[in-house]
Amino acid sequence: MFNKNALFNITVISLVLVFIACGCGTGGGGKEEADVGIKEFKDLGNENVKIAIGEPETVPAGKYATKILDKLGESDEELKNKIVENIVTKEQNVRAVLDKVASKEVDAGFVYLTDAYQAKDQVEIIDVPWCETTSASPYR
Repeated sequence: MFNKNALFNITVISLVLVFIACGCGTGGGGKEEADVGIKEFKDLGNENVKIAIGEPETVPAGKYATKILDKLGESDEELKNKIVENIVTKEQNVRAVLDKVASKEVDAGFVYLTDAYQAKDQVEIIDVPWCETTSASPYR
């Protein structure tokens, strides 16, 4: 809402957080590892999947990733727990998460769509289903 008495008026824009994963034949860092079969969001719970997120305490995308997983836990606690167990690193920024996915150090990571497009030749973008989405506004 616009407040004519405020010094600043902030328009809150919700960002979309998406999941990215290295897919077969997409390039990457050249590490030859077994395909862990990530084709859709639920596959993040597969055995041997390695996931990177931003550090939730300091990286907004990491905070949003944990919110998405918390929301998932409301409907599928088992899948949420499997995904959380597969998180092997919490990075200091979104670019570090993207770099780990692109170089195949991890199989998947949570990043913003705009960041994922920067490496679209090296990663496969997989949408977070609508039921797992959350507001990404740091102002809420």
